[in-house]
Amino acid sequence: MKAISLWEPWGSAIARGLKCNETRGWETKYRGPLVIHCARTTAHLRFIFDPSVCEAFQRVGIYSLDDLSPGRLVAVCDLVEVKTSAQVVAEGGLSKVERALGNYDPGRFIWILDNIRRLPNPIEYRGRQGFFEVPDSILKLAT
Repeated sequence: MKAISLWEPWGSAIARGLKCNETRGWETKYRGPLVIHCARTTAHLRFIFDPSVCEAFQRVGIYSLDDLSPGRLVAVCDLVEVKTSAQVVAEGGLSKVERALGNYDPGRFIWILDNIRRLPNPIEYRGRQGFFEVPDSILKLAT
């Protein structure tokens, strides 16, 4: 199954239902199942302590860095649509948290995710840049 690595806390935010849009600098024609992997990169962990999203993280059980899943597969979802940031901003309806956890600057692409299923047991796995493949047999270990 196709997978994508996201820096934390964005990967955990998707797995916990705080984020349904993944903002990227590149477009994809791919639509279908997608595994969410949390990268080990911790450059953006300050978002957990951002007052505009701190309460939202706490509502879903993320109180500290120990509640994140760096280096693990955390969710499976469906990539259902890709829009430009201009389209998404013009449509409106972005929550404060979704807006804070994405880059909606002009020229960006918004991957719309649906049917997000958090893995009950995140799986240690090495991520990569861009899309990469995760064997279905690995995902069965999460159940």
